Amino acid sequence: MSVLESGRLISGPQVEAFEEEFAEYMRPDDSGIYAVAVSSGTAALHLTLSECGIIPGDEVVIPAITFASTATAVLMAGGIPVFADINPMNGGLCVDDVLERRLTDNTKAIIVVDLWGFPADLDRLMGICKDRGLLLIEDAAQAHGSKLYGQYCGTFGHYGCFSFHATKHMTTMEGGMILTNSIGSADNLRRIRSHNMTDRHTHGRQLGYNYRMTEVGAAIGRVQLGKLHRRNSLRIGNTEHLFDCLGSSEAFRTIRGQADRKTTYFWAPVILEDVIDVDKFVEELRDNGVECRYRYKRPLYYQDVFAGQCGTLPTTAPCEYPDYRDFGDDSRRQEDCFYADRLAGRVIGLPNAHFYSHGEIEDIAERFLKTVRRYE
Repeated sequence: MSVLESGRLISGPQVEAFEEEFAEYMRPDDSGIYAVAVSSGTAALHLTLSECGIIPGDEVVIPAITFASTATAVLMAGGIPVFADINPMNGGLCVDDVLERRLTDNTKAIIVVDLWGFPADLDRLMGICKDRGLLLIEDAAQAHGSKLYGQYCGTFGHYGCFSFHATKHMTTMEGGMILTNSIGSADNLRRIRSHNMTDRHTHGRQLGYNYRMTEVGAAIGRVQLGKLHRRNSLRIGNTEHLFDCLGSSEAFRTIRGQADRKTTYFWAPVILEDVIDVDKFVEELRDNGVECRYRYKRPLYYQDVFAGQCGTLPTTAPCEYPDYRDFGDDSRRQEDCFYADRLAGRVIGLPNAHFYSHGEIEDIAERFLKTVRRYE
């Protein structure tokens, strides 16, 4: 109520404090990282690409399986998304596929996604970007608090982008955050998130946007941030307990975090094997009282918005885009995005949130296994 009673609802002390506290959380050693609060995770990606100077014709490599905004943000900035295969161990980019098949003279950046809360192979991608002079943007929208070698996801690349959507590990209802190690970039990002206004009557040359976070959202985010570590510990414990209860089967496989990484599990990912009719299985599971989600149902190159030129793309976009429908041809599938095609629609997320008790987790496992037995 104090925020509402203050009369300052945007661009005030709550946003400033949230930015400072989030940066401190992500780099507790005070090694120089800056946070910029925005209105959504999509806004964080789009604003970052604008700050990176992506122009028509620039290619940005992204994983074939992720939420659509990873790719649509590239289109919004005028770039061309180039889809790469995924690593089946963690859902992130397949580094070998990126290195051997996706980079061209037009490549300007790589967006790596820490999918399902699993840290991607960030160290190898950092080396590629350093050697080739590319920008590395980390989409950590599903990985709040995940770590690789003790370092938080979102702090490895030139920029890290987070979402605070209501379904995430922490929320501001809607909101996002950008991390950068450049104070100059942070200052410019704060200007272009608010129409690139230098004062109330002056706009700079770079195109600005209305991507501000509200004071109410920031106040919620500060409280949520204080609970993140505890909630992540409960989420991890619930996931590990769920996987232990599920055991092993020829009908499904659980995807566990790797030993050198802290995985915070945005849902608990399970691969359903070919013996299972996934759509029917999901329907039956929900009928049995277990909410679950596809993670994700189709690779992005099958979505209509990426099939050739989209009529609603901004005027800054190139004249033509590749027709990603070509990727679905059987003669190319085995040599293109094999794992993306193989896993899409077969990975579901089971409930694992911090508020579930171990008894409730055991009940979820029992209902899941009851449904699986029909296929064994």
